[in-house]
Amino acid sequence: MPVREAISRLMALGALVSGRSIGVPRLGAIELVDLRRVRHEVETAAVLWAVENVDGDFLKKLSELLATMEKAEAVSLVEEFIHENYVFHFTIYQQTNSPL
Repeated sequence: MPVREAISRLMALGALVSGRSIGVPRLGAIELVDLRRVRHEVETAAVLWAVENVDGDFLKKLSELLATMEKAEAVSLVEEFIHENYVFHFTIYQQTNSPL
């Protein structure tokens, strides 16, 4: 029942759509611009919070991830780049010490 309620709420917010199955809606130019603006605000805050907790291990991890991303980009390994980019961002989020 909790999953059904969560799906219903996400559908009411427009984060999910239903047809023959449930999926993520296609985003148009306006939605992408809005999403970019929101992510810019949230990710800027995350970086500021992460910097408050910076240590050598964190900087080393970010440096390694960035190097891996650059190598993947140089040889057009798109899936690897996307994965490492995800890990890069979530490494920053974890450093904020914010559960949200």
